[in-house]
Amino acid sequence: MEGLLRSHFRPVVAIHVEDYSSSLRKIQFQGDFAGLAFEPGYATAFRVSDTAYRNYTPFRFDAKEGICEILFHLHGNGPGSDFMRDMRTGEVTRMLLPRGRTVYRGNVSHHVVIGDETSLGLALAIQNETVAQGHSFNAIFELNDRTVMEELELYGHVLTKDTLNKAGRIRQHIFQQNEDAGANLQNTGFYVAGNADTMRMARRELKEMNVPAKNIFSQAYWAEGKTGL
Repeated sequence: MEGLLRSHFRPVVAIHVEDYSSSLRKIQFQGDFAGLAFEPGYATAFRVSDTAYRNYTPFRFDAKEGICEILFHLHGNGPGSDFMRDMRTGEVTRMLLPRGRTVYRGNVSHHVVIGDETSLGLALAIQNETVAQGHSFNAIFELNDRTVMEELELYGHVLTKDTLNKAGRIRQHIFQQNEDAGANLQNTGFYVAGNADTMRMARRELKEMNVPAKNIFSQAYWAEGKTGL
């Protein structure tokens, strides 16, 4: 991959590494990003072994300052987790420049992210954009450690992994959040990412609630039984 896209990789240095609970690590990279375009939801990639690459979603990208910040979920012993777990301040690596499709639904004023630990970075990116645009934000996350939301200053509802009637709880929280924000479903953008099974279930609920398809972004980051990060 890097051989074919060599001009799209840039050297970056890890200038700050910070660990959170639940195996989360925030790394701030510095590099020459002058003139590069970026939108919330874009993905970058790192070569994490001789044969493997992994994609990640920056939650902050400042081309002028040359700063890229990414939140990594370090789970298991996959090549991506091992690579980022071993990353130290001052270490130099190569990063694929951010790319992707437009994720942020700029035509609506309320935004809700539904996900798990693997999509917290996306949630931060969306939340940052809502602040910049003067929009409202909320989240519904499937987490075993509720303190993560407070540490990251993300606001919303938390479901545990073993929550019963998960679909019904998600629907309930959506209605409650929208009522609190004074928003209707037609004026809400939904971003569903993380576990493939949860993503399909949430999309089904949104469809039954008559949420317009154009208001929904979905991306499976992992699936049970398949090699993850």
